[in-house]
Amino acid sequence: MVRIIRDNKIGRDGFFTRQINTYLQTKSNFDYPRDRIIRPSEITECTRAIVCKLLGFSVREVITPRQQRIFDNGNYVHKRYLKSYIPHMGWAAKVEVDDNGKTKIKDFIEVTAYNEELWLKGTPDAVIINKEDGLPYIFELKSIKQELFFALEQPDWGYMAQVHLYMLLTGIPRAIVFYENKNDQDIKEFLVLQDPHIMELLLNKIKEIQTYVLNYEETKLLPPFCMDKYCMLCKNERINK
Repeated sequence: MVRIIRDNKIGRDGFFTRQINTYLQTKSNFDYPRDRIIRPSEITECTRAIVCKLLGFSVREVITPRQQRIFDNGNYVHKRYLKSYIPHMGWAAKVEVDDNGKTKIKDFIEVTAYNEELWLKGTPDAVIINKEDGLPYIFELKSIKQELFFALEQPDWGYMAQVHLYMLLTGIPRAIVFYENKNDQDIKEFLVLQDPHIMELLLNKIKEIQTYVLNYEETKLLPPFCMDKYCMLCKNERINK
């Protein structure tokens, strides 16, 4: 028999909860690599934060156990689509990859692309072939909570920017941003065509980032603080000044 007690603290501090949180805290905290790599998924972060990562000043990201569970849940959604649905439907584009000196043909699912000049390195969820027109499309899958899903009329700016950089890396000028509702698995699909204005904005930001990084040893200058409440780097530095 389970006795229910009307106390909102009950059920939040059991031994399993404590131990799983300890495990996830250890699993999810990692050091940023100091390589000069700009990732498409991070391009809409503030310029100062990106420059600090590239210079090795912001070397630790703390992810809470709850955040890690959210990420892991999203990973399971990706596994369902990318490892099951798309391959079995025969939609995955093929790509030649080097495997220990041997050229192999693989599905273009989670294959990393790199542009050395722009320091861009990223992994689209997939490149798929649309059987209706025979053309390749960048495919990005997102799972979001219900209230955001209902309000969704177009991809948000972060995902628009991300797929545009994947377009640049792959040479494919079109993308599908595909959302699944976490609550009931309802879906929404958005076609994104390459926009020269968006591409120009992103390239200008990349050049600005590179200029700060390359000139830092001489100038000791960082980009100005942003005012985004979600940018913990700028928020913490402003508080501590």
